[in-house]
Amino acid sequence: MAAPAIPALPVINPGWAEIHRCDQRFGFGILPSDCQTAGSFLPQGWDQIVYRTLPGLAPEEFTLPWSKTIGTCTLTVELAGPLIFETSQVNLVPNVIRGMAGYVISQCPGGGDEEFEFGAGLGGYVTSGMDRLYEWLSHAATFINPTNPWSSMWPNSRTQFVTVTVQRETTKSKAPGDTDVGVAEKVLQFAGELWDEQQSGVRKNFLFSLSELLWVKVQEMTGREDIYWFDPIRLRREMEYTCDMKLEGPAVVDCAKLEYHGLGHGVVEFDKGETKYFNQDSCALAVSANRPMTLTWDQINIAFDALLNLCVDRPFFAARGGHATFSRNPKELFGRKMRKGKRDDDIGGTNALPQGARIDLWKHGGKGARLDCEFAAVLRGQKLDQCAKP
Repeated sequence: MAAPAIPALPVINPGWAEIHRCDQRFGFGILPSDCQTAGSFLPQGWDQIVYRTLPGLAPEEFTLPWSKTIGTCTLTVELAGPLIFETSQVNLVPNVIRGMAGYVISQCPGGGDEEFEFGAGLGGYVTSGMDRLYEWLSHAATFINPTNPWSSMWPNSRTQFVTVTVQRETTKSKAPGDTDVGVAEKVLQFAGELWDEQQSGVRKNFLFSLSELLWVKVQEMTGREDIYWFDPIRLRREMEYTCDMKLEGPAVVDCAKLEYHGLGHGVVEFDKGETKYFNQDSCALAVSANRPMTLTWDQINIAFDALLNLCVDRPFFAARGGHATFSRNPKELFGRKMRKGKRDDDIGGTNALPQGARIDLWKHGGKGARLDCEFAAVLRGQKLDQCAKP
């Protein structure tokens, strides 16, 4: 006599703040029936239960992380987010977790008859509770510690969320709520939406700075799964890149044209106090030196590229002008793949320019506006429209 079929898990669709992703990093060839069997071991009930994060303080089914492997499928429930190592308990509803498991099983290994590039039955994950992270960000403190920004931002237990993951046991992917780039992208989206809604200048500056740090993480995490999105950013750097809220940003397409066609090759000589100007429609660039020096165009290109990516071509935020200067103790942290791919030698955006050199980027006022006049206004923090030809 055949064993009775295991009832399918309920399916609870994720809310607006949540993420679900199916990806080859979690394995493929996973049978939905194996995942359903693993999910049948999850506790049930609509009452809120205290789940513990330290072993021995609660029954195994109420201890996180919880994991069950059946055949091709490993089902895992775990906490994610900043300060999870300081959180000893969290209140959860068992049937919500079952519904999350039902959803990710239906979307990833059970995602229809479609044959994915890497085979059918992809693994994946879904989150629950990221709306609390959004809510906290909307009221967060405005101080960021530049050496460890997350340490001064995340309060205990209020920014954690739950992930339910299905994967092949052999994959052993690290907790996606901490290491998947999709989470960093989602929190970056949160910061952008909140920035748009914010009226306070102090709050806007905080969210703008936060978005810069998150953008670093998105680039750092892409293609990897060994970096936590809330870990401190540790870069050896001698450059300070600053997006200037007072400067309107040029058009991305104009700067892209200038980058590819308007700059030189080889080396360029500077006298003490000399500034060289470059312009393509709305995109204006000044390269200056306070002492005699020789710069390579690769150095200029790399610093320009970093400014362009940080301040002009950025998601969720209006384009801004910016400044790149040498600094032993830079305040801004950044990172992004360069547009032109890998450069020759070991010059990177973190050490592009020598001491005494600087690059400034802004929106050119158009025909008749003098670049040297605009640059002087940029340095003084004045309006650029005074340089327009009457």
